[in-house]
Amino acid sequence: AASDVYKRQGKVRWSSHRVITFSVVYFLTSDVISSLIAGVSSILPDFLEGSDYQSESWKKRHRTLTHWLLGWFVLMMVFVLYFYFRYGEFLWNFSGVKIGKAFFMGNQDSSFLIEKGMCYAGFFIVLGGFMHVIEDAFTGRVPIFNPYVRNFRLAGIRVGSLWERVIVFLFAGLLGVKFFLWDKHL
Repeated sequence: AASDVYKRQGKVRWSSHRVITFSVVYFLTSDVISSLIAGVSSILPDFLEGSDYQSESWKKRHRTLTHWLLGWFVLMMVFVLYFYFRYGEFLWNFSGVKIGKAFFMGNQDSSFLIEKGMCYAGFFIVLGGFMHVIEDAFTGRVPIFNPYVRNFRLAGIRVGSLWERVIVFLFAGLLGVKFFLWDKHL
């Protein structure tokens, strides 16, 4: 099965990417919308490579350009700087909930809010891709400066191992603690 091949190749499971990315972004922002955007888009680097896991061409290009850490970081900074210079505020001081409320309450020009919302969403899409690459660095090598040289690794965790499951469980637990104990929305 494709999932067995995927597992043997040493790649973090897509479900693990989604849970960890959603948890980290929610922990940092307390914003469900940005967390969902980043969590769903955390599979983007693998998705962009295609799904022909058994082909030699896929094996050669896997974890190259689409997993280039510096590339994702530069894209994030483009959104941060654009947002700051265009709107005069830092992106992380904003939230998807604020955009939605302002849009539906009619507090601001809707085209302005749509532009701001697209920039905001774009940042969290790119953040999801960036987080994916960081997470992959725990199970194998990813490129950091040259997109075709896989030379950056954080750990040697095996995909599908008990350690991967424990880490995902811990991040999910962190999300639960943040949501139910720290946030004052309940």
